[in-house]
Amino acid sequence: MRFFEDIFVPRTMLFEGCIFDEGEQTWVWKTDESELWFDQGTVVNMRVEAEKWHDQAPKGPSANGEADKQTERQVPYAVEASMAEAGLGGVEWW
Repeated sequence: MRFFEDIFVPRTMLFEGCIFDEGEQTWVWKTDESELWFDQGTVVNMRVEAEKWHDQAPKGPSANGEADKQTERQVPYAVEASMAEAGLGGVEWW
């Protein structure tokens, strides 16, 4: 999506036979007939599996009066998606 970048597709939610090509820095779905690439900018169909919300409310000072520096910053909203079924993945594949 052009307006939203926090969409994650875990490896377990890609087609069986998908591998990460270190040289190209992209995922490849290797089938008996061909290799289909998940190049950056590829338009894909996906199914939303989960939404993840993280509270971004500011934390107050800790007991000693200093700001809490241990808190890891997370994106406020993210989508977890799947591309492991027929019709999902690169739109030009189907």
